[in-house]
Amino acid sequence: MPKLRWERLPREKWAHLRERAKERKISEHDLFQLAEWKAQDPDVPDGDWYKDF
Repeated sequence: MPKLRWERLPREKWAHLRERAKERKISEHDLFQLAEWKAQDPDVPDGDWYKDF
């Protein structure tokens, strides 16, 4: 399975993600939890693996 490669995201993508986090009022705590999960170098399945709410 491919790995998430966040460090290779262009500056514009990071700016977009920060703006979306602000718009959606994602808490700092949630962002830290995401960072901790990312630090574990998780495996990500191929294809559409997310749940569409």
